[in-house]
This record gives sequence, C-alpha cells and structure tokens, in this order.
Amino acid sequence: MFSSIYIEQIPFKNIIRVHEASDLKYTNFIMISMVSITVVLLGIIMAAAVFIREKESGTLEQLMVTPIRSFELIIAKLLPMSIIKMIGLTIGVAMSFVFFNVPLRGSLLLFYLLSLLVFISSSGLGILIATVSNTMQQALLLSFFVLFPLMFLSGTVVPVENMSPFLQWLSYLSPLRYYTDISMGIFLKGVGVSVLWPDIAALVVLGGFLFVISTYRLKKQLY
Repeated sequence: MFSSIYIEQIPFKNIIRVHEASDLKYTNFIMISMVSITVVLLGIIMAAAVFIREKESGTLEQLMVTPIRSFELIIAKLLPMSIIKMIGLTIGVAMSFVFFNVPLRGSLLLFYLLSLLVFISSSGLGILIATVSNTMQQALLLSFFVLFPLMFLSGTVVPVENMSPFLQWLSYLSPLRYYTDISMGIFLKGVGVSVLWPDIAALVVLGGFLFVISTYRLKKQLY
C-alpha cells in the first residue's frame, strides 16, 4: 500500500527490507491519509457552501449587474478560503507530529505549496457542484456523493494495485490519488519535484479542467 518491500536472498535465510516506513507503523499512513482526505473534503465543501449561500441569500442576482467577471468572482472567494485552509492544515500537521510522531523526510514548504494546489483543484469541483445545486442540503449531499468515490479510488482504503483493471483506470480521475502519493512521498520517502512531477502535472490538468467547466457554468448563471 504505502511501503515497498522486497526480499533479498541470503544463504540459509530470507531478509525482508522495508524501504518506506521502515518502523512498520501503520499510524503514519493513517494520519497522512486523513490529512490528505481533509484537504480535498474542505476544498469541495467550502467552495460549494460559499456559492450556494450567495444563491440562498439572493446576492448572486446582485452580482449579475456588476462588471465583475466569473473568474474574478471565483478568485475573490478562494483567497480567504485558502488562508483558512492553510491554517487548518497547519493544525493537522502539527497534531500529526506532536501526538503521533509522524516523520517528515521531505520539504514541508513543498507539501504546503502542493496542498494549496490540491485545495484549489478540489474547489473547482465544489464550485461545479454549487452551479447544479439550489440549496445547501443538495450541495452537501452531492459533495459527499462525489467525495466517497474519490476516497475509495485514491488507494487510502484499498490499494490501487488490488482493484479491478477498470477501477484502476478510473482511479486516474481522482485528484486524491495523486495527492496521497505526493503526501506519502514527501513525509515517508523524502522525495521532491523530480520524482513527484507526474502527480503534480496530473493535478494541474484535472484542476484546470474543473475550473474551466465551473467558470463556464458560473458565467452562464451570472449573465
């Protein structure tokens, strides 16, 4: 799942060498997975909730008569949410260090930058959900309806290698899969951009695609 194990044959004995999480503590994997899931979850729910609140309060109609563009509206909404999310992420990471002794072998700054990328990407999905919902209850139900498949396809519950070929291909559509690989790589392996660039590129592509669709749908509602 998160550790790479191979057996080196030595005369009269087998030696199992663990390359990642050499202390074999499953707590590390669980805590990093929970932090990763929380980043994606909050990105979806917070973005959906903000725009649904605009609909319910009637201020979305007021925005229609302003010269503001849909892209500018999204940026204005995402900036304060990103700051709040980074504060919450700091609390989660600190708890992992203090209470569960999760190791950090890579760059914490790189983890924060990529976490911000994931948050923005998942916010695009949240905005898309908000454009097809009319109430907060609908948005929350759709958010959880989307989140659970993303979580199960990410490899945090069942290793991707153990899934059927169809689900393995489907897992490439889950941004949480790439973010989990990134988190495990930074915390447990200590790798950098030179190793993580395929996951980063996939997140950029998915995030850009979601933002294009959500911006288009929001623009249709504003104008």
